[in-house]
Amino acid sequence: MDNPLRLPSLQALQTLVSVAQTHSFTESAARLHLTQSAVSRQIQQLEEHYGVSLFERSSRRVSLTEQGRDVCTVATQVLRSLGSLQERLAPAPLDRPFRIRIFVSLAVRWLLPRLSGFYAANPGLCLSIETVGGPR
Repeated sequence: MDNPLRLPSLQALQTLVSVAQTHSFTESAARLHLTQSAVSRQIQQLEEHYGVSLFERSSRRVSLTEQGRDVCTVATQVLRSLGSLQERLAPAPLDRPFRIRIFVSLAVRWLLPRLSGFYAANPGLCLSIETVGGPR
């Protein structure tokens, strides 16, 4: 095992769980918005850290080894616990809509393309958007 005081990255643990679920480095790469080589590298780093093979590889799919199942079980618990903590510590949603007044041209060119990402990052937030005419 590498330095026991140095923990693996959360991204590597997420990658491990994804590969275990999909049985595919390529599919996990697409799901995680990474390259296939980045997924392979993260799994390799975990295998080096723990000093064991985590997956049995075949030409079509991968499956967890016994040690891989142990690591994946703990990784899943860690990720769930951190997600739960994140939800508990997240600020309470506003009890009224967050209001924005914006010029039509700015709303069309700048705000609208960013709204889906904003809503994804702030799921409980309610926006009230009012457009106004441009400067005179």
